[in-house]
Amino acid sequence: MNEATVKKARVRAIIIGTSLSLMLISFVYAYVQQGIAREQTEIAIRNMENLVSCEEQQVKANQKLEAQNRQLERVIEDLRSAMIEAQKERDNSKSK
Repeated sequence: MNEATVKKARVRAIIIGTSLSLMLISFVYAYVQQGIAREQTEIAIRNMENLVSCEEQQVKANQKLEAQNRQLERVIEDLRSAMIEAQKERDNSKSK
């Protein structure tokens, strides 16, 4: 082998070695990113489950509040009726 052939082989070896190194680095990076993506997927699933649970709790709380509001409205209406009756009785007692 002459010197030019050895030099070409050395350059090719460096190019192939560099390419293989870059491929290995890319493979390791992709593997790490895959692990991170799996973790993020698990977190997203847990967050979605928590969201569904919170929404269910919110619906129950809203239903309870609506029932309490209806009850308060009935109490207010009863108090208004009682107040009107008391005013009528007062007016009747004054007129007698």
